[in-house]
Amino acid sequence: MMFNTLFGTDPEIFVVDDSGNCVPPAALREDFGLVFVDEKTLLKDDKWSIVEDGAATEINLEPTNDPDVFIGRLEDAINGVTSFMRKNYGLDTFVFPTVPFDVIKYWKERGEEFKDCVRFGCDPDLDIYSGKYSEEVSADDVPERYGGGHIHMQAPEDDLGFFDESYYHTTILLDTLVGNSAVAFKRPNQEWVNAEKKRLKYYGRPGKIRLQEYPDGTKGIEYRTPSNFWITNPEVSRGLLTLMNTVFNVVQHPKDASKILGSGWVEQAPKNISEFDQPRAYNLLSESVELLGDMKYLDYSTVANLIDLCV
Repeated sequence: MMFNTLFGTDPEIFVVDDSGNCVPPAALREDFGLVFVDEKTLLKDDKWSIVEDGAATEINLEPTNDPDVFIGRLEDAINGVTSFMRKNYGLDTFVFPTVPFDVIKYWKERGEEFKDCVRFGCDPDLDIYSGKYSEEVSADDVPERYGGGHIHMQAPEDDLGFFDESYYHTTILLDTLVGNSAVAFKRPNQEWVNAEKKRLKYYGRPGKIRLQEYPDGTKGIEYRTPSNFWITNPEVSRGLLTLMNTVFNVVQHPKDASKILGSGWVEQAPKNISEFDQPRAYNLLSESVELLGDMKYLDYSTVANLIDLCV
């Protein structure tokens, strides 16, 4: 199945040493001699690149409407940067919501080139519930860094300003159908759950977006709430992207959107996300995807697969 618009992503992963501690891109340059492709780009391939993002190494994918292509590019990027770091520097990569970070080693004993490693929120997010943009937070005493799994969704080709007008209701639908489901999907173990809850202190809150205008002139919306968990499992990736595509379709049909926007789900989903309440998130996911099946936005095989990802 092809999606109805283009999707991209810029998830954050981490380069780590043999103790599992984060090695920021600035240290790859200063300590290991990595010569960047350009000012921010560590590695570049035809369909993906790895760029510096504070303490994290960020994957940038060329957008596509083909889920198989999307997942293939994501796997290629992770495997590519992992192989490169192992072969050339004896380092590894780590895809997890949190990673230990040595503030002394990578800031207090360093220069200005490491400053972005100790700042959260350099580029502000819009919180649609408060109507405010996030403020930059000093992280020079925070011993961890946090991995997001942001997803970009392009506006309809015939209405590039669509999300400029509809971002509020679109984000409520994203929280209800995507952010809630990202919580509901089963984690491998309790360590994952604990890490997700730690991340919520600084990131992963509901209602977080950025409106985007891309270099080719297209526009879109970037959903900032999910962690990087969904990129670790192809079936979870497919499930979350399918729900993103569903939001894209539903929000263009106000009568259908109103069935969700007028439900109690829109109040419950932000609570489930903020508290990482997996049982309640599962209940909401089960009810909402069954409705989407009845409304013909999802086939019942997809509904069953989404529910299976939670148990």
